[in-house]
Amino acid sequence: MPLLDARAVLYKTYRELDRRVKQAASHDETCLRFMAILGVGPIAALTCRAAVDDPARFTSSRTVAAHFG
Repeated sequence: MPLLDARAVLYKTYRELDRRVKQAASHDETCLRFMAILGVGPIAALTCRAAVDDPARFTSSRTVAAHFG
């Protein structure tokens, strides 16, 4: 029973974090654009948004690709 209780708590925490990530992505216009691409979800969209931050600092798409490695 203790293992099942621990699993229930972990699952509840996971659901809350998942809800927060989806909410954060759905309130950001850039993330919504990313998520319009097939296969890009809220986590990938938020990751790209956070990594690029200010697109003006990149001179071309090649420098963005180099930034990500």
